[in-house]
Amino acid sequence: MPRTVLGLSALVFIGFGLAFLLLPDRMVSLVGLTSMGHDLRADVRAVHGGLEIGVGVLALIWLRAGAIQSGLQLCGAGLVGLAV
Repeated sequence: MPRTVLGLSALVFIGFGLAFLLLPDRMVSLVGLTSMGHDLRADVRAVHGGLEIGVGVLALIWLRAGAIQSGLQLCGAGLVGLAV
């Protein structure tokens, strides 16, 4: 079960990261922002796109290496960080 949770978490992180990287305007409109300048668009792509993709890829690497607890801690910390 923990392997499944880690694998799904990694895919969700990668999916959201790709969405924020490729469609930043659409993704931020889901939270109520209506327009973005170039600076905010770059920030959204970097933080919500790149960081989430990085967390997801690292979680997949740890899943493959059998470091399940470390991967789950990474995903949990990532979710807490995004929530704050």
